Amino acid sequence: MKKRSKTLLRSWFIVFLGALYYCYEYLLRVSPSVMSKDLMAYYNLNAANFGNLHAYYYYIYVPMQLLVGILFDRFGPRRLLSIASLFCTFGIYIFASSHYLVVAELGRILMGFGSAFAFVGVLKLATIWLPPEWFGLVSGLAVALGVLGGVCGDVFLTALVGVLGWKVTCYLAAIFGGFLTILMFAYIRDRNPHVMRDMQDIQLHSVVLAWPDIKRVITDAQFWINGAIGCLLYLPLSAFAELWAIPFLKEAYGFSALHAADASSLIFLGWAAGGPIVGWISDYLKQRRILITVGAMFSAVVICILLYMPDLRPAWIYVLCFIFGVFSSGQILVFPIARELSPRSLTGTALASTNLIVMLGGFIVPLIGALLDTMWDGKVAGGVHVFTMANFQVALAVLPVGLVICALLSFFVRETHCQRKY
Repeated sequence: MKKRSKTLLRSWFIVFLGALYYCYEYLLRVSPSVMSKDLMAYYNLNAANFGNLHAYYYYIYVPMQLLVGILFDRFGPRRLLSIASLFCTFGIYIFASSHYLVVAELGRILMGFGSAFAFVGVLKLATIWLPPEWFGLVSGLAVALGVLGGVCGDVFLTALVGVLGWKVTCYLAAIFGGFLTILMFAYIRDRNPHVMRDMQDIQLHSVVLAWPDIKRVITDAQFWINGAIGCLLYLPLSAFAELWAIPFLKEAYGFSALHAADASSLIFLGWAAGGPIVGWISDYLKQRRILITVGAMFSAVVICILLYMPDLRPAWIYVLCFIFGVFSSGQILVFPIARELSPRSLTGTALASTNLIVMLGGFIVPLIGALLDTMWDGKVAGGVHVFTMANFQVALAVLPVGLVICALLSFFVRETHCQRKY
């Protein structure tokens, strides 16, 4: 019994290291939102340019999902996560040390490249080291720890930027990344010695020989519907909480930078709280689809209240941001569904391909910035463009529309009942 407990503790620690890296890369992902005023003034950016700087992360992150799943299935997570962490560390370092926009954009590309391995990596570790019946719960816990990086980005980075400046704050993030790289390389292992090799999801295989199975996954309409649902449910984070929530709350409700960061962080906290709960309920009920439908519908209602109901009290805004995060956290269920629709040997490929579709939402961020610039009335403060509440309401209308479409799509995804198709 004692040996079994020790083995389980080791398994959870390995998965925790992967989730901690996901938390770290998430902090890097959202960091421009708390530095928006500084970055826009430093590089003389309008809203579209600033959104584009943020989106350079996604320009490499998204296409890399075509490869990371195959790489994890082929080489395992230890070396890949360690190397990926080095890319993130170097990326945030040159982002901070640059005096030129093109170098800052390169830094975002490097961060996006390294981050591309994070979420799929922690899910891959979970398939190796933890029982399969825990996968829904583990997916939720992984997302919970990851989005806590968003909380750190909104709250702690905001405070640090205010005291130390954005460059020093980025340097501190680079130092932490270096330590995390060492920890992952030292402790993560690619195989679980306590599970028979043919029962593990990780199978080192030839990509050429696996092509029939890969084709079977990506030509399944269910795979694409599931991915589209994940993309639309992720918009509350990628297009709102990660970037535009703080400027919106400052303009629409007169929040200070710190209060807006606090409110925005509650969306991440809602995800952190809701993810494990939704995962556990789904595993317990053996149901995936109904939780996604309910989450999308209620998320659409809540974001409409936040965007279009005037004169909300600050306390209500905080509560609504948290509830918004809780309901949209149903997005995590698309990854157990992807796993259950895929062959065992291609778990990493299926998860990464699903994550690719999910992260396509990141390309909407520059679109929102372009819409804001189109409606901008020419007002400038401190060298930064100022947008009205009406500007934000039009540009952010994509959120409730996307969530309604998501709820409709959920009726067409097959209920897996937490069982593998293959």
